Amino acid sequence: MAVDPVKQPVGDLAARALFGTRAGDLVSSLIALALMSAVSAMMMAGPRVYATMAADHALPSALARYSRRGVPSIAVIVQCVLAIGFAIMSNPDQLIRLVGFTLALFAALTVGAVFVFRARGKVAAYRTPGYPVTPLLFIALSLWIVYFGASADPKLSLEIAAVLVVGSAIYLATSRTKPRTPIEADE
Repeated sequence: MAVDPVKQPVGDLAARALFGTRAGDLVSSLIALALMSAVSAMMMAGPRVYATMAADHALPSALARYSRRGVPSIAVIVQCVLAIGFAIMSNPDQLIRLVGFTLALFAALTVGAVFVFRARGKVAAYRTPGYPVTPLLFIALSLWIVYFGASADPKLSLEIAAVLVVGSAIYLATSRTKPRTPIEADE
């Protein structure tokens, strides 16, 4: 049975063309292992982000509760429910595009904050090597990923943008009445 080359992973195709079938299998296995480790890391980091945001009054305070062993257990449950919901309700291709689009967009915004902090005179213990070229290059590449994703599937990109706009509006509406965190008060 022939495999459709359009649906075959590019890493597998390249390894098979350069080094043969066994190398293609090995590269595919390594890519799968790398993806599983990335998912595992996000499953551990995500709930801690929720817990920190809840401690800063940006999310419901229940998410900031930790178990005796230091695990944000309610945030872990919320992360699992969200992940299962997305896996059941979405098609994998759209889910990967959604995640890639939002991660690239927020990575660009996060790195762009370096320029904002420097303009405000903030000095960090860590200096960005190659500043300002390296952060500008990272932002440009991230925005290229966003552009490529938007041009490949404009409908999905509009849906993602709508979710981000609604989420931002809700955050702005609810954050005005909350006490400022120590970081915000320091500014």
